[in-house]
Amino acid sequence: EGDMIPKGLFRLLPAPHREVLILTKFIGLGIEETAHKLGISKSAVKVRVHRAIRRLEKLMEAEDP
Repeated sequence: EGDMIPKGLFRLLPAPHREVLILTKFIGLGIEETAHKLGISKSAVKVRVHRAIRRLEKLMEAEDP
């Protein structure tokens, strides 16, 4: 998955969004493990992943008209 996201766009994400994507999508931790590691709720992990993906989609659309 990481090969499909240009590094420049990934860096534009807020740090909390980058963190959850790295842990869940690249390292492969589950929602519960990610929540425990970051000290946040499972719901917060889900929200951050969703928002990060949405933001990446918008950034990619803006780059490729």
